[in-house]
Amino acid sequence: MLRARMAEIFRDPSCIHWWLPNDEGLRPILRSIRAFADERNGNPVSEQTENLREMSAIFAKIRLDPDPE
Repeated sequence: MLRARMAEIFRDPSCIHWWLPNDEGLRPILRSIRAFADERNGNPVSEQTENLREMSAIFAKIRLDPDPE
């Protein structure tokens, strides 16, 4: 989302890939992370995966300790 917004602001669609010209500063570790994220985001999400994600968010908010009131 951030890269898309930058591309819109600068009116340069190449910002979606990387915001510095000629991939300057795009280290190999960053390339690997971007490739992983792009692959993960490109995979279709099944209904079961989406439900699991929602349940995880609900359980993450549950507190088992007594309320400090």
